This record gives sequence, C-alpha cells and structure tokens, in this order.
Amino acid sequence: MKLAQAIRLGTSPAGETTWDVPDVLPTLTSPRPFGTISFAAHLFDRGWSPAEPLFHRSRLVGAQQGYFVELRELFTARGELCAVNQQTMAIIK
Repeated sequence: MKLAQAIRLGTSPAGETTWDVPDVLPTLTSPRPFGTISFAAHLFDRGWSPAEPLFHRSRLVGAQQGYFVELRELFTARGELCAVNQQTMAIIK
C-alpha cells in the first residue's frame, strides 16, 4: 500500500475524510490558484499500522510578495514524528 493511501489526515464530525489546504488561504480576500516552487518530504522509519490515524500539524512559516513557505508534520498517535514536509508556493494572480 502506498503511503498516501494509508494516511488519514483527519475526519470531520460527519465522518468524512478531510484534507489539508494551504495555510495562507484564510489571509486572501478571494480564491487564488497556487503553484509549487519547491517541495521536500522527509519520511522517518516509524512502526505504525496503516489503520492507525496520523495527526497533522501545519504552519505558515512566512509570506511575502506573493510567495509563501509552509511546514507540515505527521505524528503517530504515540507522538512520534513520521514525516516532515516543506513546501514553497507562489500565489498566481
């Protein structure tokens, strides 16, 4: 099974799977497309089951002149770090 198929980022109160959206989105006044400039993911060897939920933390590190950087982390239910992702994106006008 691929990692992306095994990860559950979250569940809504209705039981639907939720997905991450860019942290900069709430700061915009209207919907905008984004383009990825750089993407890095570091996966750590942790013993976890695909049935086990993973917890997600994301933060906007900085934004300036239409560019922004986000840092995301995935943790096991035991609090062990599974993955770190840094992504730099541009807001397309």
